[in-house]
Amino acid sequence: MESRSITFSDRLSPYIRQPVVSDIHTAMIIKLALILAGVSLQSSQGKHVFSFLDNDATSVTVDLRCVSKNRQSEGVVQIPLEDDFFAFNVSFEGETFIDLPLTAIPSGTGETDSTIVVEYDGAIDLHVYALAYGTQGDSFMVLPEHALGEKYYVMSILRDSGDPVFVITPLEQGTDVSIYFNEDFEYDGVTYNRNNFLQVRLNIRSFHVQTDFDPTGTIITASKPVQVISGNKCAGILSSSKCDHIAESLPPIKAWARNYALVPFAGRSSGYVVKIMAVEDNTDVTLTLQGEAPEVVSLDDGSVEERLIYLPRILTIASSKPILVAQFMHSAYSAAGNIGNPSMVILPAVEHAIARTLPFTSLDHRFTNYITLWMSNTDINGLRLDGTVMDSWTVIGVAFDGAVVQTQVVPGTHYLSHTNPSVRLCGIAYGHGISSSYAHPIYYHPFTAVEEDSPTPVSDDCPSEVIAQCPPDTNTAVVTWEPPTVSSSYAMLPDYSNYISGDTFNIGVTKVTYQFSDVHGSVLECNFDVIVQDVTAPAVYGCPSSYNISTCDSHPLFQWEEPFAEDNSRGLHLLKQVNVDGDAEMSSTVVTYEFSDDSDNIATCVVKIDNSPVGYM
Repeated sequence: MESRSITFSDRLSPYIRQPVVSDIHTAMIIKLALILAGVSLQSSQGKHVFSFLDNDATSVTVDLRCVSKNRQSEGVVQIPLEDDFFAFNVSFEGETFIDLPLTAIPSGTGETDSTIVVEYDGAIDLHVYALAYGTQGDSFMVLPEHALGEKYYVMSILRDSGDPVFVITPLEQGTDVSIYFNEDFEYDGVTYNRNNFLQVRLNIRSFHVQTDFDPTGTIITASKPVQVISGNKCAGILSSSKCDHIAESLPPIKAWARNYALVPFAGRSSGYVVKIMAVEDNTDVTLTLQGEAPEVVSLDDGSVEERLIYLPRILTIASSKPILVAQFMHSAYSAAGNIGNPSMVILPAVEHAIARTLPFTSLDHRFTNYITLWMSNTDINGLRLDGTVMDSWTVIGVAFDGAVVQTQVVPGTHYLSHTNPSVRLCGIAYGHGISSSYAHPIYYHPFTAVEEDSPTPVSDDCPSEVIAQCPPDTNTAVVTWEPPTVSSSYAMLPDYSNYISGDTFNIGVTKVTYQFSDVHGSVLECNFDVIVQDVTAPAVYGCPSSYNISTCDSHPLFQWEEPFAEDNSRGLHLLKQVNVDGDAEMSSTVVTYEFSDDSDNIATCVVKIDNSPVGYM
């Protein structure tokens, strides 16, 4: 596809314009679907960086969907090492597709040219879901740049068959990455493990790792934020002959939480595997399967508890310290109720639930699509899907004082909400097909997990006003400011702004509003005025410098074409004042025209009249 250059592309990060020679492995096509329906960013530009995993395919489709509530977005999708980029412009709740030719597929262990960069203006928060598949595939939610971190623990699986893989993508150049493997790992003739870590410096390329053991518990640290995608090339879970590619974006440890509610995947009766990983020693995890007595398991840093669950009941997980929880769909033969291959999803915790409209995507007709949802109360009658009452919700039970429900959905982009604006929601979207399955989180709060008794946040840097001046002879100005932030013991989501730094403002006073909300629905606003000053005086036309007459009339009549004025403010009121100053004999008179605009800029026209009397003969 031919690349298209737009003005926005000039604001791309410098590192993605550097030419790099890439090794051609095989051909791949990336298909991008961009859907707008998210929230305002605190910065003037947003970015997603990510790569994908080796899945033994000769072609791969990546389906990117972005979402916003109030503004359209423009931006570019770039494959930096292909030296090509593709512009997009998405209207409110609109959709666009872009086919990207990609020739690099990650394989084995080492740097890969498969990095993808999505950059866009700061009007929205771009939530990206990437579906990578050839003959097999899975989906994952790409975390935005402000949700990335510097420390991760790998979550993956190796049961009956498959090759675990993970890939690390830098957000910035010069990112030093250290990998502390949980088992001995051979690379370039060197054995790496927890005591002898593998270190690489990443600029543009991602670093792809393939192991012959389950790397769950491997530690990744970085000098700057990175994106980590983990999974398996073709995992067989309880069936080595029915494998499928699995992939999921991993949250940094700062986003881990304590309380989770799991249920079996709808449409499948073959059960699931749950893996629980701790980040601190002496982490007490209470597992309660609905109808059975609680069981307490003690985990240390990096240790994992793995369970095989068959019963169609809620499993609640409550931990004394932060944990990471992953749910894996079993491999299954094409029998009634068991159609589909395995998939992987990182579960959002109860603490990650959000009191707002949640966008999510369900994939195409090849899949039977479902969602599993946790809500912070039990009023399922208040649930809305795309603004419509649904009577197809199946109530699985109650966990953490909220209902857990499931329903089947049609392919496409959807919006979940509740009539009670304080009700928090979180969940997963997934689907089954004959030859593939997928699962990914519905957008969740990807920050440090919050506590129920978090104090009221304070906006420390909300400006009282921002003052700018129009360039000469113009009536607008591009105005910039430092976007306000929120000081709090927990993160708040930037929810809305009617203007952003870098917008164009007319002469006068314009009110700017930033709105922030937390996962409990609390709202904080920052309001300030943008004052654009007009410093250009009106332009006067037709001003005579002098006027000479000769008459013997003691009261002469002076006539001339009066001057007029125009102003850059266009349509603003112009005030004209005429002052006459002369001597008693009217032999010399000065007439001053004064024009002023609404900003009190003044321009004058001074007409000097010289009356020379004519003598009698």
